Amino acid sequence: MKNRFIFCLCIAAFISFTAYGQDSSQQHKNLFNFGLGGNFGVAKLSVNNLNHSLKQQNLPAALDKWPFYYEADMFFEPITPETKFTSHLALGFAMQENDEGNIHVNANAINYGYYIDYLALRHKRQFFFTGIGFGTLTYKYSFIDKSNYPSSYPEALQNFAGERTIRSGALFYLNVEANYSYALDKTDNFLLGICAAYNAGLNSKTMQLSNGYNLSESPKVKANGFNAAVSFIIQ
Repeated sequence: MKNRFIFCLCIAAFISFTAYGQDSSQQHKNLFNFGLGGNFGVAKLSVNNLNHSLKQQNLPAALDKWPFYYEADMFFEPITPETKFTSHLALGFAMQENDEGNIHVNANAINYGYYIDYLALRHKRQFFFTGIGFGTLTYKYSFIDKSNYPSSYPEALQNFAGERTIRSGALFYLNVEANYSYALDKTDNFLLGICAAYNAGLNSKTMQLSNGYNLSESPKVKANGFNAAVSFIIQ
């Protein structure tokens, strides 16, 4: 299912690149006929049920205290005064570590998304655009028992009892976002701004082992969440 979704994203990207890339305005001399961007901020994720179950087992919780969020974006048309619509692909990543006694957890959330953007307002060097989109997200928690570390290479190959990884299946979401950016140069090649986005989960999943084996009595998780970040775009 996840591979099919990524394939659909690639098809959408190709259509967007074909539709937008050939019609870019010649009035602006951009560095590329597309844009590359990134976000750095924090996220609030819907993992309360999962973390509550971990605490009941005396395990450390994670991804519950506004973890740092990183995102890489590719826009299929530069954002210029003549732009009305564009679209972009996004790859987002949030991670957090925590300890409880001898147990260490390294958790992350990874999302892939496709978004359609509308330039709602342009004033001088200021841009305000909004967007809607869809995507998929997965959670992954890796636990390590620090009291059970192997002391030698042969022991490490024979004893796997000290580690366990659980993850969710593919969680799908709809997304709404808003971005305010300011052009740092007269040709709008470098944009710096702030952005915020909200994900509304479309399905829920129980946790499973890293090999895909479903775990009974597992709490369900969804892709609901919010993030706010500083953004930049080079185009």
